Amino acid sequence: MAQQQKTVATHVDGQDNAKWTRWVMQTARSWDDITGIINKTGIDSIDLDHRQMTEVVLEINNLIDIYESGKTDLKSIREQGRVLETLYAFAERHFTREINIIEKYDLPNLDEQKSQHGMFLNMLQGYIDDFNEGRLAVSLNLKSAVLEWWVGHINDVDTRTFNLENWTKVAIDQARNWEDVAEIIRPMGNELLDLEHKEMTEIALGLFKYTEQDNPEIEAVENVIVNLIDCAERHFRHEEGFLKTYGLPDIHTQENQHKKFLSLLEDMRQGIRNGQRDIDRSLQSTILQWWVNHINVVDYNAFSLEKQGFKILSAARSWHQAMPFVHCTGNQQVDRDHQLITEHIISIDDLMDQEQHASPAEAAELGRAFFETMFELCKSHFEHEEAQMQNSGYSGFHMHKEQHDRFLVALNRHREDFSCGRAVASKHMKNFILKWWVDHIKELDMRAFGGRDELASEWDVLGGQSSWNCYDQPAKSKVDEDR
Repeated sequence: MAQQQKTVATHVDGQDNAKWTRWVMQTARSWDDITGIINKTGIDSIDLDHRQMTEVVLEINNLIDIYESGKTDLKSIREQGRVLETLYAFAERHFTREINIIEKYDLPNLDEQKSQHGMFLNMLQGYIDDFNEGRLAVSLNLKSAVLEWWVGHINDVDTRTFNLENWTKVAIDQARNWEDVAEIIRPMGNELLDLEHKEMTEIALGLFKYTEQDNPEIEAVENVIVNLIDCAERHFRHEEGFLKTYGLPDIHTQENQHKKFLSLLEDMRQGIRNGQRDIDRSLQSTILQWWVNHINVVDYNAFSLEKQGFKILSAARSWHQAMPFVHCTGNQQVDRDHQLITEHIISIDDLMDQEQHASPAEAAELGRAFFETMFELCKSHFEHEEAQMQNSGYSGFHMHKEQHDRFLVALNRHREDFSCGRAVASKHMKNFILKWWVDHIKELDMRAFGGRDELASEWDVLGGQSSWNCYDQPAKSKVDEDR
């Protein structure tokens, strides 16, 4: 489907773009089918919400298939209600997140956003009421109506509101701590690099207390810059080593950028020591502006899962190869489960190899057994996570559980497809599951369970050794020791 759309898209120049967009929405069955017509804001938390909400809407396709097959039963009717309720709950939480960000950073279009959000929630509530009273069944018209509003809102109002140019300078100038800038720093999906990006940002933010003083201590300010230089040198060594190890492009761009930043920091240090550089707000802002732009553009293109990292992750045949992209929460049981399930997902490659030498019936049974195991592993793991979240009163429990439930539904669908001989293992299947899995850990599990204070300081795996392991306690860096 996605390939078909790419082919057709080359012939729509000069035609009515609105008709093309509507056709994509009507025929889309997965995120890959529709991603080309949805704008990205560049704010990963917002863009992830947009993707997840879109995927919930696209679940209507499966209900339409059941409805049109004439095999509607009580279970499928309940599933229709679940999808509508999930849409409403997810939209309500997403809109709350957006409004909080808009108000925190004084972004434009607040009143327009509130009005549009209310309109969409009223529309969804109307659908829920009609369904509960027996006046609504899932249909292509329902899917199209929801998607047309949703995509239109993202591409117009959200694009204008959450453009990075609207708030990067404001966020940086007002930054006091990591939470003040976390939304505008794009994650790479590579745990060590993301941790070190945060570490360096927090060191730079340590300048704030001195820029607010009338007579700041020169030596203390210089020490912050020295710590930043030490951390940057270590971090850049890791980045360049990663690029060389995996043969990724842009090594020369990274090296040049790294030299410029280190030179900028050294000039600042010398200027502070010689009394030629003022210790004011612009000192911190200049460092952070360079740093955030470097992460969001240069590092994102070089390391992010979307641009480069997923190619490495997709080719992984072992936990050792996949480990850098699976974030570690610090919760031992959760992390052990993550490793076990990641290894099982990776073994889809072995399943593909086995299917090549099996009869159709044998291949179907192999696939069914694989997803039976996968389903049971995930079900047990999710139940454990959900119990921990409920016991701790975690506020994000319901959104987290919805993600679990939807993933289990997808795994069960794969299991049924293999049982009926309708599916074969494929690279696309592995990539889809693996991408969902690592994104879920990075975005949701780290919020719920990530509580480590330590920061990894060395990445021996780059040298072909596995002594740096996210399940070990990382060593303190020299920067940490000097503090």
